[in-house]
Amino acid sequence: MTSLAIVNHFNTRFDLVTRMHARTQECDVKLGRALLIFTVLVLSLIYVFEVNMLATNGYRIRALEEKRQVVIEANKQLEMQLLDLRSVANQRDMLAAMKFVDSSQVEYYVLPPSSVAISK
Repeated sequence: MTSLAIVNHFNTRFDLVTRMHARTQECDVKLGRALLIFTVLVLSLIYVFEVNMLATNGYRIRALEEKRQVVIEANKQLEMQLLDLRSVANQRDMLAAMKFVDSSQVEYYVLPPSSVAISK
């Protein structure tokens, strides 16, 4: 083999290796892009699910706050009703409705000391 043939042989081998290396780099770039796109898609899906959960939880919190306000108002009304029922004027009206009468003379019965049990 002549030196020119040897150089051509090495140049051919070098070109082959260079082309294989270029293809490998192309594959690496394509794989990198595919991984990047996949990562962005997965992160986007996670973001959408998180936003959806936050919105749902916000709606639940708002509904519970509204229920809480309703219960607070009902509690206030029940307290006012309780105070009204406990008032002396209302109790007198209820006793009159049940036909109770005021007693004018009260008599107390005093028990003799021997008729009461003593605890030891």
